Amino acid sequence: MSETLELILQTADKLFSQHCNKELINQAETGQFADGLWQEVEQTGLLLAGVPEQYGGVGGEMSDFFRLLELAGKHSIPLPLADTYIARLALYEAGIDVPDGPLSFARAGAAIPFGRFSRGVVLWSEQELRYVPKISDEFVEAYNYAGEAADRVSIDSDAAVILSTQHDTQWWRGLAALSRSALMSGALEFLLDSSVNYALERKQFGRPIAKFQAIQQQLAVLAGQYSQARQATRVAALNTSSVDFIRSVAVAKSVAGEAAGIGSEIAHQVLGAMGFTYEHDLHHRSRRLWSWRDEWGNEAQWNIYLGKQLAATDPDELWQLLTA
Repeated sequence: MSETLELILQTADKLFSQHCNKELINQAETGQFADGLWQEVEQTGLLLAGVPEQYGGVGGEMSDFFRLLELAGKHSIPLPLADTYIARLALYEAGIDVPDGPLSFARAGAAIPFGRFSRGVVLWSEQELRYVPKISDEFVEAYNYAGEAADRVSIDSDAAVILSTQHDTQWWRGLAALSRSALMSGALEFLLDSSVNYALERKQFGRPIAKFQAIQQQLAVLAGQYSQARQATRVAALNTSSVDFIRSVAVAKSVAGEAAGIGSEIAHQVLGAMGFTYEHDLHHRSRRLWSWRDEWGNEAQWNIYLGKQLAATDPDELWQLLTA
């Protein structure tokens, strides 16, 4: 880890810990935008992590930002950090002025994350990227599993600008999918930490439940799922300039999506009835895991992609593909 990345992560962890609590997340789920936290994020320059210096960023590797997203997922940050970063990057590459404030990056025709709060949206389709600098005030309020805004917004097609970037549309789709994998990886880390701490504190029959073999086995499975999701995500984040980027994203999103289902189930089982209450903060992560799992392709869809890749591979090159 570089000194710059270490400093970014330390700053982000301190900022998120101080300003993002259960009350703030609950307020966000009632339709309030966490403007104070957003201003703190902007002022500290966290959204410039991994952005090339030519675009006004701090340089470094793009993987730096995905490490930041892991922390955002761990803390359940109720802000469109991933979408704003990706949308701004697309605008940088296209040579278009980037507006202040949050942006959205969404599939054309789909719900727009934090749509009612966005200053603009980059719409993705198989054929092109389009930038809509102003979102209509007419929208249908909607929410994802986590209670975060995912609105149906009227788009003014006449105001849309087709973006010409150095990457093809599949690369941008991969970037969006990878962002969800990074967020899930962070949330899984929280699930593991919470489950282990609770198991060490909760006593049954005179001893911590962490001493029971059944609990130990469940925690071991959860740790394995988290480790796989984190490793697959970080490998994909290092491959953004590789010809194998989309394939590595497919692996990461598939592994993280499966881990989201298994991990949230185990965490709620370990914490028992308390973990299902709204007052506990476990649900903030598990519901986001369920949302991110479906966004930009779930594990079934990405597994189909991988299967087609394998089926189309020359038999003599199959071993190299599987072990690359």
